Amino acid sequence: MQATQIGSPRNSRGMKVAILFGLLFLFFLLSMVDLPIAQFCHSRTAPKGLRGLLDASELFGDGIVVGLIVIACMVLDPRGLSRSPQLITAVLGAGMIANLIKLAIKRSRPRSIDLSLASFGDTFQGLFQPVTLSSDVQSFPSGHTATAFGLAIALTTLYPRGKWFFGLLAIGVGFHRVLIGAHFPTDVYVGMLLGIAWGRLVYFGFGARLFASIE
Repeated sequence: MQATQIGSPRNSRGMKVAILFGLLFLFFLLSMVDLPIAQFCHSRTAPKGLRGLLDASELFGDGIVVGLIVIACMVLDPRGLSRSPQLITAVLGAGMIANLIKLAIKRSRPRSIDLSLASFGDTFQGLFQPVTLSSDVQSFPSGHTATAFGLAIALTTLYPRGKWFFGLLAIGVGFHRVLIGAHFPTDVYVGMLLGIAWGRLVYFGFGARLFASIE
């Protein structure tokens, strides 16, 4: 019987399935500590130095600041200008997908509920409920984190030497959102996965072929 070669389609599919199950298992583990972590952040004040660093990194996921970063790349770097459609799609698309999911899945933010009485399931209000403008039930997933990781993927593609810096800024955004009671850890986790997945699709998946044909 011929052995399955490394890198064969069968091995590739098996690896993807293993990664998927690993990600789902990590979500399950985080769901068990969602409320305890939120309660911990709510009941304690972070050290000034740490809070200052996280406050600064949170700008990496802010819409206005992200827009300015994208514009700077387009104006100051010819590569950024030539890749501007791909850059904008990677950054804005991640946040838009997260915001669409928020409309479909209603979840209370940590700061809007009594964490001492709630359970993980209590934080969700159901699927496809009437659209509301209240951000108190738009916790899942984190749009700031999705945008930050989409931006990190885009900037890493343009400036590979800064990959650790961009990654740390995106991680800082996620920590900050949990720290201020805007999101649960699972919200940030899913936002991170959305940002990374969308960014990679834009630069290495369908987007690579689509934008190459446009150029």
